[in-house]
Amino acid sequence: MDGPVVLELTGSPLALAMPGVCANCGAVADERLVVRKAFLRTPSDDRSYHVIGAASVPFCGDCRRRHLAEVRKVSLTERVWMAFHSFSMIAAALNAAAALFCAVTFSPKVLRGGLVDLLIFGGLTGFFAMISYLMAKVAWRETEHRAVPPSTDVTGAFDFSDDRADTFDGERYVYTLRHAGFAEALAALNRDRAWSPKSPEAKRASRWRWVAIAAFVTFGVVMMAWDFIDWLRH
Repeated sequence: MDGPVVLELTGSPLALAMPGVCANCGAVADERLVVRKAFLRTPSDDRSYHVIGAASVPFCGDCRRRHLAEVRKVSLTERVWMAFHSFSMIAAALNAAAALFCAVTFSPKVLRGGLVDLLIFGGLTGFFAMISYLMAKVAWRETEHRAVPPSTDVTGAFDFSDDRADTFDGERYVYTLRHAGFAEALAALNRDRAWSPKSPEAKRASRWRWVAIAAFVTFGVVMMAWDFIDWLRH
């Protein structure tokens, strides 16, 4: 009987041992597809950011072709426009304009001038161009999540969560698998990665969390007592 089957495994999705069967239909797999997903993280300071998870998943040739026919590809023009959703890309464009302005405006003067003019205006143009390049790289990275295409019917057979690990845990992900045969083979190959709250690793991580909490509380109490004693002295 087919899934969905839910597995919780430790380690990165890219580190999983994969069976030689298709994750979508269970046939013999002779292809791999990199399944990517974007996740929004919001730390305690409320500054949200995106991370992208990836897994190299086996599929048969037919399923791979189906996926390639269904997936929506992002053109270069669309990707560049996505980058402008980051303020860094606007900064990159402004610095590129400044570099172009320096190159066009001062090049005649530089050609008629001497080495000093060449060094000054050449360096200025290069400086703005370098800042533009670095800002564009930052913008490209910051907007990478926008370019991750939605899952197709094929790649939707292998779904995974963001890292669910607690403090002092290693990486841990939840996988939702459509095909029960693939899920069974995956679980067998990664038996040593199966996570349980009763496992020695989980218990050890839990103990370390309590030690950290106790150390933090103890430090706070000591500092309060020190302040109180200092207040009594004065």
